[in-house]
Order: sequence, then C-alpha cells, then structure tokens
Amino acid sequence: MKLEFLNLMKCPYCGADIKIGDVYEEREGELINGRVKCECSEFSVLEGILNIKPGPLNKYVINSLARHRVNEAAGLSLWKYAEDICRIASLPEFGKLGRLLLTLSKIVARHTYKKYVDKDLSFFSLLGTSASDMYLKHRFSTESFWSIYPFVPVLKGKAGRILDIGCGAGHASFILSTYVRPKELVCVDYAFRNLYQAKKYFVKDAEFICLDANYPLPFKNSTFDAIFMSDVFHYIYARTLLAREMERLLLPQGIILLLHLYNSLSYDPAAHGKPLSPLNWGRLFQQLPVKTLPERNLIEDFVLNNKLDLVKEYPEAELNACNTICLVGTKDKTLFRVYKEINEGFLMHKDNLIINPIYSIEHRRERAILRRQLPSESFRREYPITEKYLPEEYTIGEGLCKILKGRTLNLAQTTISEEDLHHIEYLMKKFIVINVPKNYY
Repeated sequence: MKLEFLNLMKCPYCGADIKIGDVYEEREGELINGRVKCECSEFSVLEGILNIKPGPLNKYVINSLARHRVNEAAGLSLWKYAEDICRIASLPEFGKLGRLLLTLSKIVARHTYKKYVDKDLSFFSLLGTSASDMYLKHRFSTESFWSIYPFVPVLKGKAGRILDIGCGAGHASFILSTYVRPKELVCVDYAFRNLYQAKKYFVKDAEFICLDANYPLPFKNSTFDAIFMSDVFHYIYARTLLAREMERLLLPQGIILLLHLYNSLSYDPAAHGKPLSPLNWGRLFQQLPVKTLPERNLIEDFVLNNKLDLVKEYPEAELNACNTICLVGTKDKTLFRVYKEINEGFLMHKDNLIINPIYSIEHRRERAILRRQLPSESFRREYPITEKYLPEEYTIGEGLCKILKGRTLNLAQTTISEEDLHHIEYLMKKFIVINVPKNYY
C-alpha cells in the first residue's frame, strides 16, 4: 500500500483521518506489513493489503505482525474459517477451549500460507473443484463477465482513479488494469483471501483494501473518476447506504457502472443475495441520472454487432422480464451515445493468449481438436448465452498449431502471417482464445 494513498482515506467508523502507526516492512514508499490507526481503531496492513474490517481477527493479525510472525498473520487471514475461530477464541466463556482452537488454527494457517505463497503454483492449480472454485476458474467464459468489455471505451474516458467494489479474485480488475489502464486502481473486497489472489495473479499495481461494504466506505469525498461493481450489489444488505456512498465518492463528471444485477421480478434459479426490481435498483440513486439496461442485450450487441448502445430506451415491461440488468449512472451526458467498433481495444491485447480452459485439447499431428466441456449442469443453466455462443467443437489447423505449445499461443517467439493473425482475432471474438494474466493456467 502506497503511504501517500492514506491521504485519500478516512475511518468509516469515526470519520477521522487514517495515519501510519507501526511500520514493520516498507519497500520503495509502500507499506508492506504494519499498522495504521485513527482516533477510534487500528488496522493491519499485511502483504500490502489494508484490512479495515473490525473484529478479533484484525487484532490477532496486528499482534502477530508486532511479533514479526508474518507467516502466521497471513495464514490466519487466508484461511476462510479463521475469522469465526478468532471470534470464538475472544469470548471469555470459551476460556481454554477457545485458546486451544486458536492454537490449532495457527497450525492449519501455516499450511494454508505455504500453498498461497508458492510462486510456481498457477491460479488454476490453487483452486479446487467446488462450485465456487469452478466459477472462478471459468469466470472469463461466463456471459455475466462479458458485459464489462463493451464499457472499456466508456471507462477509458474516466481512467483517472477507479474503484472496483467486490473485486473478488480480480478477473474484472485485470480487465480494468490491462484494457482501461487507469492512473490508479483501488480493489476492495470482503475477503482477504480474494484480495491476496487478485494481487498475486491478476493485478499487482493496485491498492487493496479488505472491508465490509455494508459500512461507510473509507474514502474522502469526490475521490474517484469511476466506480465499478459486478455481481456484488445484491449481496449487500445496506444498499441504500452503499448507493449514497458511491455518489459521495464520485467526482462530478464521474461514472458509476454496476453490472449483473439480479431482477427480483424474474425468477432465476441462479440468483443469490437479495435482488430488487429494475425500478428499485435505479431508485437507490438520487443524485445521478441512471440508465437501466438489459444485460442480455448488452452482451449480444457486443458479441454479434460490435457495438454498445447507451441511447436506446427500454420499456419497463422489457426490463421487468430480464433476469439480470446493468446500471450506468453519470452526470456526463456525452457518455450516452452509441459506441461502434468497440472490440478494437479488446483485440489489441495479446500478451498471454491461451486456449480457453473450458475446452479440452486433442493434438493430432498438424491439427488440434477443441471440445467444449461446461463444468456442470448448473453452469449450463446459469449461462445460456455462453453455451449458445461458444462452439461445441473447433479444429485449429496447421498454421496456428505451429505456435500452440500446450494451451498457450507463443506469439512473441514466432513471426506469424497476417492470415494467422486474423484467425487468432476471430478466435478471440469467439472466446475460444482468451487473454489472461501470466501464471493463470
């Protein structure tokens, strides 16, 4: 965490400025491990990630850092059950049992830490086979994720400081940092584990803050040019508060972009959290003009027509029939227009192209046979456009097979023909080939 970044922050609980407390490790103007404080609280900075959530885990992490036990502090923060254990251990009625549980937790935490810090372990290898892990593995293949791509040219005009709320493991943060290239990207999430993965695998040059978005956000007024959130808002209980906070933090001509919001009026077996109707999602915002868009239309316009239409008005009945919607809020009226040829920026980035992991690969002499393998039946039901749009089978011919090493297309090491380049871009448009961070697969 950059030390100067604290100038933009304030405590969400008392409103006072957040200042540096103890510095245990600093590197080139960045606080790696230490403690920051305000008038009411103190918070840990661990592996460059600020944890501003209240609770006993933060206290144990600060104490571990003070004893220079970074591995123990990181292991506890990465283990998903540690917060519950620390809460139990802090209750007087549990006494010796609570202390024993905490001791055992520290042992488990050390093993957890060893796995996460393994530099050779890819993101795919880190994850297991649970439904949530499979979702993260194939996030780049989900239509809900594709809705970010049409807005890249919009966000490029607001690429000063961007806040990614509920960044998860960092897939959208990777798109923002790679395709939009803001001057500063701030990633926040409830789970330290998610932020650690985002920092390690998806976007290194960002600020990372662990927080609970049901509380006021820890930033001063008018801090951000753009606020982004995808597949998160329906998990927040204090939605009115969060909407007010986003309006407070936004610069006068900034933009709020909320993607993949579930609609309470249209039954969706995949829906989670507490959805609202399209009308009530929009009503959360009082200081910004808000445009409501059917997510399906956005995605189909992108993949089929190569455009984003922010002019078209959708009737209430059509919005009410959608499973998911997107919201765009801004006072900048110039943003509400039709954007054409929007995949030009999308196709420019070929830093680390791989065959989409949703495909198996069968190598046959001068060909490679790709077969689509959706992870589960629930995945199929939740992402019908993905199933419709991604070909079931595709054959890669001799030209591209020459540069295909395993799953990776080695463009940097080979001179390719213009014909092969067009072929690659076609495969990118079809999401058969995707651009991913290094050490992703």
